[in-house]
Order: sequence, then C-alpha cells, then structure tokens
Amino acid sequence: MQNCYGYSSTGGIVGRLRIVFLSMALILLAAVGSGLVQLRGLHKSVDGLTLFAVPVLEQAEDLERNLTDMLLELQEFGNLDSLQGLDSTREDLSQRLLVLHAAVAAFTDIGLPTEDMAQSLTKIEAGGFDTLDTKAALLHHSGALDALSMQLGQWLDDVNLLLQTLAFTAESTRRATHEETLTDAFASTQMIEERYRQELLWANAITAVSSEIYASVDLAKGLRNLPNRGELDQATSVLLFKKQGIAHALASLPPSDERAQLAASVMALRALIFGEEGIIDQAGEAIALRAELDRNTYQQLQTVTEFFAVSQNIRRAARKQVDAANQDVVQTSDKLGWVLIISAVLTLLSIGAAVYFIVERQINQRVKQLTQAVLTIAEGEIDQEVAVCGSDELGKIAQALEVFKSNARELLRSNYELEKFAYAASHDLRSPLRAIQDLLEWTIDDEENHFSAEGRQNITLVQQRVARLNSLLADLFTYSVAGQDKTNLAELSLAQVICETAGLLDPHDRFNITFTGLETSVLTYATPMRQILLNLVNNAIKHHDRDNGTISVAAHLRDGRIFCEVQDDGPGIDPKYHDKIFGLFQTLRSRDEVEGSGLGLAIVSKLVERYGGTISVRSDPSAGRGTRFIFDLPEMSMDNSDTALAA
Repeated sequence: MQNCYGYSSTGGIVGRLRIVFLSMALILLAAVGSGLVQLRGLHKSVDGLTLFAVPVLEQAEDLERNLTDMLLELQEFGNLDSLQGLDSTREDLSQRLLVLHAAVAAFTDIGLPTEDMAQSLTKIEAGGFDTLDTKAALLHHSGALDALSMQLGQWLDDVNLLLQTLAFTAESTRRATHEETLTDAFASTQMIEERYRQELLWANAITAVSSEIYASVDLAKGLRNLPNRGELDQATSVLLFKKQGIAHALASLPPSDERAQLAASVMALRALIFGEEGIIDQAGEAIALRAELDRNTYQQLQTVTEFFAVSQNIRRAARKQVDAANQDVVQTSDKLGWVLIISAVLTLLSIGAAVYFIVERQINQRVKQLTQAVLTIAEGEIDQEVAVCGSDELGKIAQALEVFKSNARELLRSNYELEKFAYAASHDLRSPLRAIQDLLEWTIDDEENHFSAEGRQNITLVQQRVARLNSLLADLFTYSVAGQDKTNLAELSLAQVICETAGLLDPHDRFNITFTGLETSVLTYATPMRQILLNLVNNAIKHHDRDNGTISVAAHLRDGRIFCEVQDDGPGIDPKYHDKIFGLFQTLRSRDEVEGSGLGLAIVSKLVERYGGTISVRSDPSAGRGTRFIFDLPEMSMDNSDTALAA
C-alpha cells in the first residue's frame, strides 16, 4: 500500500499560494520603501544632468553638426553647374543659418557668452550670399561661353563649305590649265612653269587659310578652361598672330566670290573672338570671377573654422559638467544598488523558504504523484493506484481520476463484450445461413419442383439476401478482430500488394489501377496494410458510377511513416457525409444498388486507429469528380520493431 500524500486545509492550494504571494509582497514593499530614500538623491543628480548639462551638450553637438554640414556646402559651391541648383543651395543656406541663429540664441538664454559667435555668424551669412552671387555671375558667363562656342562651331561648319568650294575651284582650274598646256603647241616652257607656280601658290594659300582657321577655332574654344589671366593674355597674342596669318593667306588667293565670302566669314570670326562680349572678354570675366569665388570661399572657411572652435570650447565645458553629474549619479546608483541587493537577498531567502515548505512539500510532491498516476493510466494500466488524497483541489482531481478509472474499466468491459458478441454472432449465424443457402439451391435444382416465374424470382431474391447477410457477417467478424494482432510485422512491397488487389477485385480489367511511389519494400504491419488497401480499392470500384474508370494509389515515406493515397475518378462524396462514411453500417446508396455491408470503411478506420495512424477523405462533387482517401501508418525499422511487438 503506497503512502497517501494528503493535506487538509480550508483554503486549499489557492489559499496557500495567496499566503506565499502576500509574504513576497510585504518583503518587496519594504524594499521599495528603502529604495525610495535613495531615489530622492538620485533624482537630484539626474535633474542637474538633464536640465542643464545634457541640454548644453546636445545643443553644442547639434551646432557642430550644422557647422560641419555648412563646411561641406561651402566646399560644394564650386561644383554647382546650374542656376536651379544655385537657388536650392541658397535656400538650404538660409535654413542652415536660421538653425545656427536659433542655436546661438539658445546659448544666450542659458547664460553662455555668445558675442564672438554672433559676430562670426554674421560674417558667415554675408560672405555666404556674396559667394553665391559670385557663383551666379560665373554661371552666367559660362552660359555665354557655351553659346559662343556653339556659334563658333556653326561658323566652322559654314567655312568648311567655302573652303571645300575653293579647293574644288582650284582643282578644276588646275585640270583646265593642264589640258590647255597639252593642246597649246605654242606654249613655252616658261609659260607652263608660271602657270604651275601660280596654281601651287593658290593651293598653298587654301591650305594655309584652312590650317590657321582650324588652329584659331581650337584655341578659342580652349580659352574657357584657362586658369589665370596670364595664360589668357598669351593665348590672345597667339590668336592675333593667327588672325594676321589668315589675312595674309586670304590675300594670296585669286579674286573670286568664294574669297569674298570667306573674307566676310573671317570678319565674323574676329567679332566672335575679339569683339565686345566676345570669347576673350567672357573668358577674362570668368577667370576673374573664379578667382573671386576662391577668395570668398577661403574666407568663409576661415570664419566657419573660428566659429567651430568656439563651439568646441562650449562642448568641452558641457562635457565636463556631464561627467561630473554622471559621477554623482553613479555614486547614488551604487548606494541604491546595495539596497536592492540586500532586499533581493532577503526576498530570495523568503521565496526559497516558501517554495520549500509550501510549494515543494505541499504541492509539487503531490503533483508529481498525480502526474505519474495519470501517465501510467494513460498507458493502459487502469489499475494503477492514485496515491494522492485530501480535501483540496489536488485531492478532488485524484477523486475524479478514480471515477475516470471506473468508467474506463466499464468501457473496456463493454467493448470486450461487444466484440465478443460480434464474434459469436458472426460465427454462430454462419451455419444456419449456410443451411438455408444449401436448401435453396437443392430446391431450385430439384426437377420435380415446378415454380412459377414469380416464385423462382422470390427464391433468387432470398438467395441474394442470404449472400448479403453472409457478407455482412464476414465483415462483422473482420471488424470484431481488427487490430488485435500486432505481431505481424513483415517486409511488404506495396506495388505487389496493389497488383494482387487489382487481380482479385478487377479480374476483367475494367478499371485502370496503378501504383506510384515507393519501389522498395517497407517494414510495417502487413495484414492491416493489405486489408486497408483492399477495402479502399474495393470501395472505389463498388461505388463507381461507370463501367470503367481509373484508380491510382501513391505512397511515400516521411518522418518514419508510410503515407498512402487512393484516388478514383468516381462521382465523389458530398463534404457533409465525410464524417459519416467511417461509421458502422453506413452507406450513401441503397444496398439494392450496391452490394455491401457498410463496414468496409469502418474496418479501415478502426485498423488505421489501432495501428497508430490517421485517415482522411478529400472530395467535393461540386468542384469536380473523384474521391481521395489519405492515410498513414508507422514504418517500423529493425531498431524499434521489438518495441512495437512488445506494445
């Protein structure tokens, strides 16, 4: 007889737990009271830190970040290449200056000296906008140089046509002179040489004009990139020399309309390069503006750097104040930490005592006993004694468990008697049915008996009813013994089982019965697996609404289990009958339409459940034809087959 762990208490488990929690609450309340004293000191230190030191430090750091951003913007002034970007930069600078003015005003409100910062900020503001104005003027001149360069390119295209015309004219003259020389018998050698010399001079003049013009245009286009005034003056001198060269080469050309047009184009070139607002003037203005922009940017950077130095000094002072305040907070926190440690130790000691004397001794030990009893009963040992008693909640659970044990015994007895009755009924009724069947056959075979057509039809109907009853008793016998034998583990080829099943149920090959999936044998409960597959395939054939059809069986292994699917293309099963079809003697069609006992799927369900599996059905006639049954059984490896047999 085991000891009975029972405790009588008017409050039960809930009352004991309330006592434990109340004790903890009292200890924590004492700890909170001690901590409040230290928190007051900590609050004073934190106020000094948050109301003055930290705000000053944050404002100083924000000021430095804005100054850094302004430095970056100043350095990017030279990279601006459009008036739209310049307007955006002007707006950003205005916003940045507003932020800096606000920061300086905040320092003034705190009481910090900000006269130098205000003066530097005023210089930054004035210089920044002056720099942007200079950059705008520079962009204007750059745009003018772009326009002049485009005009220069167009001018060069027009001059190229004139030069090509002059070259063509000179070549035509040369050929005419050559032919005239060949046909003129009176032309002297001196005359011929003079003609060739003149033609050579024209050709050289055209080449010289072309060369000087191209060189002048290239040099003029490069003026915009010159870095200083000295190089611009040198390039101007070269252009003047090129201008004289072009004029001298033009003078060497023979008078013609093309030469006159070329001379007018050269005058236009002079205006583009040397005229007022020409390329040289615009390049000179751009050089001067770039120099001014560099000076302004440098002065701005110097002023911002000085402003940045003042801000750093303020930040360092604020950092010292923050460090001092932090030290006070740390010291106060250490004191508070000791209070909390002592309180925590006392709390833990109290909790430990409560856990040992109340939770462990009065609750946990009994819960373990109750849990062990429940697990043992769940494994099937319903005679296991529940060694827990008492009038509290655990005692009442133990009493309820005894009721469950009594009900389980009664249920086992009822199931045993029901299976025994089913076995006896299916076994004992076979002999009378066989005698009736034999008597009917003898009556029909006796030639002396002359029955009418209706009488013979009635006898045949009786034979059919007897055969159906025989089938029902056979299925009832199968159902009564289903799942009782768990020792029939064997290597089984599912493909071979399906092949044998097809030959047994469909000898005339009216249905296309196929198998896919596992090609190797598996170790499982052979007889139940065969019976399940046989019943499912038979069910698909019997309830098919056509003379021919397709039944496919698929199987695969996953996580130590065999998953099988039996799919047909029959009429399907309405979802509202999915739970009903696995019950005893349940059919969806009249037994006069389909021969069957209504036990086929019930046997399948019982076998799957007895051998640790699950089964489900997927079918919806409104969505499409066909029914699919899915079930799984354990695949018993050699390592756990002995355990399965023992179970």
